[in-house]
Amino acid sequence: MTVFDDMVDDLFADGVLAQDAVYTPLGQPPLPDPVRVTLRAPESSVIDALGGTDLTDPLARVLRVRRSEVAMPVVGDELSTGGETYRVTGDPEAESGGLVWRLSAVQAA
Repeated sequence: MTVFDDMVDDLFADGVLAQDAVYTPLGQPPLPDPVRVTLRAPESSVIDALGGTDLTDPLARVLRVRRSEVAMPVVGDELSTGGETYRVTGDPEAESGGLVWRLSAVQAA
């Protein structure tokens, strides 16, 4: 394990920055063990140049999960945490030296 691996593990172990979630792959039962997830609003919003209106979906979120816990996320997978369920809406992107998946998601209805 590298120092970078340890830093990623520390991030996901932090009770303020990350939380437990139930991960449900598309068309399958939930994973047997909870995964750790970070959850936040998108990093940038789209502003309508004419009216200054924020066009970002208010239900949009950016989720991050460790690849060691979720091998290959796909569009349609769901994560449930804190009483809310989020559906993956975009192709996953590998981050942090391939240790973390960045997932675009929206709050499920």
